[in-house]
Amino acid sequence: MNRLARPIGFGAGISPRQHRPGRAIGGLGLVLVAVAWLVGCAAPRPVVDVDSMRSRIHTLENRVRELERRNYELTGELQQQARRAEPDDVSAELLANTPRVSEITIGRRSHARDTTGDGRGDELVLYVISRDGRGRFVQMAGELDIRAIAVPADDDAVTIGRRVLSPGEVRDAYHSGVGSIHYTVVLALESDGRPEETIAAVEYRDGWTGLSHRDERSFELIGRRVQPRAR
Repeated sequence: MNRLARPIGFGAGISPRQHRPGRAIGGLGLVLVAVAWLVGCAAPRPVVDVDSMRSRIHTLENRVRELERRNYELTGELQQQARRAEPDDVSAELLANTPRVSEITIGRRSHARDTTGDGRGDELVLYVISRDGRGRFVQMAGELDIRAIAVPADDDAVTIGRRVLSPGEVRDAYHSGVGSIHYTVVLALESDGRPEETIAAVEYRDGWTGLSHRDERSFELIGRRVQPRAR
């Protein structure tokens, strides 16, 4: 019987058992998977700036708290206006225990300041403190009228500086520090004919009661008590 001819398509020395297309395709698949994995590892990943995100979150949280405080304040104002429309609803006890400004003082840390370096104070830095009838700090809601008055020995008193703060400006001047709560007001003095000493006179006009409260304090404009501007 004649032998079968050599199958067409196989090269010399390669038997049908040795030539397996499925094995070649499987090997190619593994190569492709490995290449894809390497490419995936080499691909750039998005960089997350953790510090920036934390700062952003902190800023947003502060803003939310600020808006909540403002909303609470506006709600109180609306309720107060509604009660003023019906004064009979406000009890005598509530009125008697509502804190009101009963006095103001110019704090002892107030001072004259030299901003030009010529050795003369050219502005006053005043720390105004407001207290209620029990001697405790209470916020002001009204105007502050501040004057610097020079009193020459041989002439009449003359105003060398004045500033009037609106209720909004008074509120913005509020300052709370370690062991000190006050309103910080800076008063510029006229440059011509500045004396060696001046008197600061502060008047507070209460926007609710219409009452006025005053205080005075003298300041040296020449000498060691004059402080330089902080650099």
